[in-house]
Amino acid sequence: MTYAATLKAAYDEKGYVFPVTVMAAEEMAEIRALLEGYLATADCDPKDDFLLQFKVHMVFTWADALIRHPAVLDAVEALIGPDILVWNTAVMMKKPHERDFVTYHQDVLYWGNRPNHVVGAWVALADSTPESGCVRVFSGSHKRGILPHTDTFGADNMLSRGQEVSADLDEAMAVDMVLRPGEMSLHHTRTVHGSRPNRSGAPRLGFVITFMAPATTMMGPRTGATLVRGVDTHGHFDPEDARPAADLDPAGVAAHDLAMQPFAAAINVGAEVDGRVSPARIAGDSR
Repeated sequence: MTYAATLKAAYDEKGYVFPVTVMAAEEMAEIRALLEGYLATADCDPKDDFLLQFKVHMVFTWADALIRHPAVLDAVEALIGPDILVWNTAVMMKKPHERDFVTYHQDVLYWGNRPNHVVGAWVALADSTPESGCVRVFSGSHKRGILPHTDTFGADNMLSRGQEVSADLDEAMAVDMVLRPGEMSLHHTRTVHGSRPNRSGAPRLGFVITFMAPATTMMGPRTGATLVRGVDTHGHFDPEDARPAADLDPAGVAAHDLAMQPFAAAINVGAEVDGRVSPARIAGDSR
């Protein structure tokens, strides 16, 4: 069985695959240094920084390169085919000994994507272990359909609405997706996943990419997406073709700001209360 076929078989059966090697740890350390250089000068918490939480690839060159990395795209192509869009990217950071966590949830409920050709990639910039709060998944949960959820809006919840599966889950069945720097995991849009707080003395740093086939549609207002491989013959998303010439270059930031207006509205569809990122707050943001 080929590497691609092995990945697809495991993904279809369990709803996730890991670890997938993207690059050497030494190469990933260079990307981490670039991110940490920005973090050292940023004037807000990373989980409240729009440039790090949404469409990061539009403003940082290292993120733009990661969404197009051949090892990443080859693995994604094995799962959803040769035509690939990126809908969103985000930096997921948990500081040492802080309470930030992610409740167990399914991405599909809040994106409303149809069909199910949407894959979440989690690329490790640093060690991701049970102690540091790595992603935990429930094997085969993608076969259970869409489970009931509740929006908790928890202060320490890293999700925009604190969304949480309200159905019974057997915690003993959860699998820790342990990753080393330069490795990634891939999970199905219906796979139940979450993570615990970071109890280690080092930050947990991950880069999240939402990949999808161009046939995909999302609920809510029309948003944009970036074509990273193949062709898009469906036109369900506005093309986000702008690529940053340098980190935080004005054209990239302007394109990011424009893309965030419909995106913020889309991720709040169905919520009785706006989450961490609301359309009104996006409109009032100034950098």
